[in-house]
Amino acid sequence: MSSLGLASVLLLAFGASTVFFLDWQKHRRTLLLRKVEALPERDRLTALEVERGVPSHGQSPTQYLASQIQRREIIQIALSAILLFASLFVILSKLYEPGDKHWAYGIIGTIIGFWLKPPSK
Repeated sequence: MSSLGLASVLLLAFGASTVFFLDWQKHRRTLLLRKVEALPERDRLTALEVERGVPSHGQSPTQYLASQIQRREIIQIALSAILLFASLFVILSKLYEPGDKHWAYGIIGTIIGFWLKPPSK
């Protein structure tokens, strides 16, 4: 494997692990949102301050958590698109040897598996 191929493998592996980390964070915030919504209104801010810090810009605790979840989803989509385009470039270009393209197929499979997984409950 060429040094360029190794560097791109490491970069895309880092990107893929970042996508999964962001998904874990989104799942955690979704669970927190459900638990905060189940609390009485007067206890929501205190619970959120203990867990995440103070919500900014005068948002309610549920608005804060919903905006955090939405931001994570946007980052996941953008990072997945970047990884997908980089992998497709490696697969379709003539610059790489066939053996250097295996990781790109793996990244595409990982992205497909990530987005096709069943929603968490």
